[in-house]
Amino acid sequence: MDELSELVPSVADVLIHERDTFIAKKILQASKDGKVLAVVGAGHLAGLAKKLEEGGPF
Repeated sequence: MDELSELVPSVADVLIHERDTFIAKKILQASKDGKVLAVVGAGHLAGLAKKLEEGGPF
């Protein structure tokens, strides 16, 4: 994913970073009702972990 960010930053922003934000919002919304299990691709793990630790707002 780092290679994609270096080669085509605008594409990486949409495919990775914006999706991380969207997924993090949905996980936080769903977790208000209890525990959540989210299955995501390896390319999203670091970004999602960071966003979920921050807790929003996004």
